Amino acid sequence: MKKKIMAVAMAVAVVASATPVVSADAATKVTIATNVFVKKGASKTITVKNAKKATWKTSNKKVVSIKKTAAKKVTVKGVKVGTAVITATVGKKKVKCTVHVGATKLTVSNKKKSAVVGTKFVVTAKMTNGTGDAVTFASSNKKVATVKKNNAKKATITAKKAGKTTLTATTKSGCKVKWTLTVKNKKPAATATPVVTTASAVTTAPAATATAPAATATAPAVTATAPAATATAPVETITPVVTTAPAVTTEPAVTTAPAVTTEPAATATAPAVTTEPAVTTAPAVTGGTITVVVKDKKGAVVTDAAVVVTGSSVSASAIEVKTKDGKTTAEVENGLYLVIVKKDDLEATEPVVVNGQDVTIEVVLK
Repeated sequence: MKKKIMAVAMAVAVVASATPVVSADAATKVTIATNVFVKKGASKTITVKNAKKATWKTSNKKVVSIKKTAAKKVTVKGVKVGTAVITATVGKKKVKCTVHVGATKLTVSNKKKSAVVGTKFVVTAKMTNGTGDAVTFASSNKKVATVKKNNAKKATITAKKAGKTTLTATTKSGCKVKWTLTVKNKKPAATATPVVTTASAVTTAPAATATAPAATATAPAVTATAPAATATAPVETITPVVTTAPAVTTEPAVTTAPAVTTEPAATATAPAVTTEPAVTTAPAVTGGTITVVVKDKKGAVVTDAAVVVTGSSVSASAIEVKTKDGKTTAEVENGLYLVIVKKDDLEATEPVVVNGQDVTIEVVLK
């Protein structure tokens, strides 16, 4: 009887002690990082969780080699650009981690630190030992500036509104480049107002030439009375009678105008005036094309500068500016204009007078 009681007690003890072990196995789950990035030639440590010991294996020693192992850790090395799978075996369970090997160094060109709202610029990434690797670009504040990827190495940055944002370029292997971009508002067009006021003074000049033809029109009328004066000229002895008789008709005052018989000289000059219509036909209204070539202080052509043309009675937004092959053009009417060129923190202005002919100017940013 005692033996049966002892047997039952031992069975209960075995069942009770075995129950926690089963629940512990069910509660613990062996895990490992799904993806790990490492530079070519660099090392990275991977750890398996919820395990006391594991064995490790690489799917491709030529891409990722196992450098050192510990109880539940392994140190891998990136041999060449590519991917390999590291497998950790814990008992009968296996977990896998994909190791990506990429560039060892990353640089970015054209990292502008400031830009004007509405402008764009392109950045280019360059990787060392980066064959097969790729770069992603990001902006910390998309309301200030957005990033649009053009290809594996280039992206276009667009300045949206005034403020600051952090731009980042990152490779899959973990190389990273950061810089801060400050976006500023456009300067008010009011700065061009003085040019507009002086332009009006220029526009009054054609009005002066327009009155010249009116003077030539009266000249023929005077020459027409000149013959009448010559007809009375022979009767010099009767001149006293003429002066007293038509005292009512003050026209003799006109007949004394023959003293202005020097006017034939005026008729002689009149032909010279008649050539003036050619001046008046210089249609100030026809205008011309302003061509702007922007260069830096070394003389190299700058193609990504912002160019604004303003002047006369036209606002800057009303003058259409076109850019092609490094040249910016604007079709305008005759008058005085101001060309404003901006790039980064550089700004240059140049006055231009258009008088019926095309004008080409060269603006140097210093």
